[in-house]
Amino acid sequence: MICSEKISLNDKAVLRHIIIQRYDKCDILVSNVTPDQVIKRKIKPMFRKCFIILTAMLAMAYSQNSIAADKSPKMLTDSIPYKGVFSFGKNKGYIQLPENYDPLKKYPLILFLYGRGGSALNNNFISNEFKVFREKVYRSGYIVAVPGYGTDLWFNESAENITLEMLDFLNKKLSLTQKHYVIGCSMGGGSALVFAAKHKEKVNAVCDIFGVTDYSKFYNEGNYQGSIAKAYGGSPSEKSQVYQNRSAINYIDDLKDIPILVIHGDRDSIVHQQHSDLLVEKLKQANGKVEYIVVPGKGHQNAIIKNLEDRIISFGKKR
Repeated sequence: MICSEKISLNDKAVLRHIIIQRYDKCDILVSNVTPDQVIKRKIKPMFRKCFIILTAMLAMAYSQNSIAADKSPKMLTDSIPYKGVFSFGKNKGYIQLPENYDPLKKYPLILFLYGRGGSALNNNFISNEFKVFREKVYRSGYIVAVPGYGTDLWFNESAENITLEMLDFLNKKLSLTQKHYVIGCSMGGGSALVFAAKHKEKVNAVCDIFGVTDYSKFYNEGNYQGSIAKAYGGSPSEKSQVYQNRSAINYIDDLKDIPILVIHGDRDSIVHQQHSDLLVEKLKQANGKVEYIVVPGKGHQNAIIKNLEDRIISFGKKR
């Protein structure tokens, strides 16, 4: 490689002197070599290689900027993307709109409530296992909105208020039907049922996917006791009324007239199938509009939705 001395290419004498002095550090033969030949054989090719490398780097940077620009969400308004995270007040949510959204039409909304540990940026709806569901919902003309109510609130009063705040925000920004289809998984499944019971005027149907329906039972089974106690202000023995108010099993009379689809895996070791069994039994005793799917071989996992996407989507149109 040519040594990195700073020299004037017009000063050939100086160039030859430097080449001779630095012979031990250079890979050129200096005998019978003129400075012009050095420039032609070594220096110019080096500049040519540098130019090629620089051009490639610039092209790569341009490409990366283009990719980043492509990833920027397409916006419906300055505050709502067609797909992605949006802000409402101090909170965030995730939304997916039909591509051909028309403000002159009324659109059905899926209010999607995620499980424990989720957020607006990371939740069941945007998981890999829900990809087919997302695509089919998109084609069906639904708007989907996911409120970011925290990872461990177990639909306490704060989480409920955040959800209502998001709905108020979206009703002002979008053209929505009056009633919504509420879907939830795990913590979100129980939340969907409680939300429907407490806000029947806003709910068209519910899909509860392996949801917690009795929080006193769930707590006493040894599940997430610290997390639940923090959300509810204490244990079931200390805050029995809070646990009752957040457990769907105590809202049968309020739920019986709402179409409800319950889905549970028979190998669920986290939220035991009994949570759904008991809820469905009580709803049937009350002549409720309930349908129950037990999925063989599935545990507490998003993959339970596979091959049930069409059934879930169509259920939202029951009423």
